Amino acid sequence: MQKFLFLFVLSISCVWANDLKKFNLDFFPQGSDTYILIITGEQLIDDKEFKTTFKNKVKDICGTRFEILSTEFDHILEDEQKRKILQGSFKCYVTSQM
Repeated sequence: MQKFLFLFVLSISCVWANDLKKFNLDFFPQGSDTYILIITGEQLIDDKEFKTTFKNKVKDICGTRFEILSTEFDHILEDEQKRKILQGSFKCYVTSQM
């Protein structure tokens, strides 16, 4: 019974942790295959996870041929909560541009 209770509490805490790690994504085309992606998330999420999410989203958009031009971290106050932002720009390449 104790083992079941331990696993139950562990599974609930994992769900709560996943709820904290939600991102808001904003995507803006800039023309000439260049884009801006803004990721907003909770203050508790580490920078590495933000960068991984950014790179994975760029891969979803461009496939394997892309160049990340810039990334920049910032903080905002939203609904009286401090949130972290990663804003970056990237360029997608088509086969003829490589």
